[in-house]
Amino acid sequence: HMFVSSSQQVYAPWRRWVELWYVAYALLGTTATGVIPIVIPLAISRHGNAVDMGMVMAAISLGGLTAPLWGGLADRYRLHRWLLAGGFVVTAVGLALFPFTTNSAAWLGLALLQGLGVAGATTVANLFVVEVHPETEWDERIAWLHTFYDGGQVSGLLLAAWVSQTDLRLSLPALAGGTVVAALLGWRTTQTPPAPLQPRPVLVRPVQHGEWTLGS
Repeated sequence: HMFVSSSQQVYAPWRRWVELWYVAYALLGTTATGVIPIVIPLAISRHGNAVDMGMVMAAISLGGLTAPLWGGLADRYRLHRWLLAGGFVVTAVGLALFPFTTNSAAWLGLALLQGLGVAGATTVANLFVVEVHPETEWDERIAWLHTFYDGGQVSGLLLAAWVSQTDLRLSLPALAGGTVVAALLGWRTTQTPPAPLQPRPVLVRPVQHGEWTLGS
């Protein structure tokens, strides 16, 4: 009885801060920060050159710069749920089609799709915390949210090591399928938060971007 009680004291707190849609965010981390930075340059190296790699990775980061736009649209038109699931789907499309082309322009377009999708989903994920829960809970909830994301990144790096030895035309669409699963899970387990009764105070430096862009 004492063992059960002490276990509940240890494990109950973290479950308070975790929601089911965090798993979808972890799957995004697998794709966005685990697979894409490793496997996309690898796919290019088989048919392109270093310039192509640099341009494609720049296009991904360029998509990330649109994060404030998605945050603003979510706030104005209450599109949180659509942007979360849509971001997953757009990322999956850009990843799945990438190994089927050797054209530089097509690579840039698909890379931009990946950057746009990840930026939209990442930005809205943070809004699902700060617009739904009281400010006193933000630290714990966002910390656990990013713990799941980072766990997905570790898994993605391990997958990237395995994928590098396989046919990318088969493995990349399969990995993109995991992001589609994340879209379905995110859609079913989230609801767009209601608009606040009073506008939130305007920050001097609004935080409406995903942290992954800082790494890029």
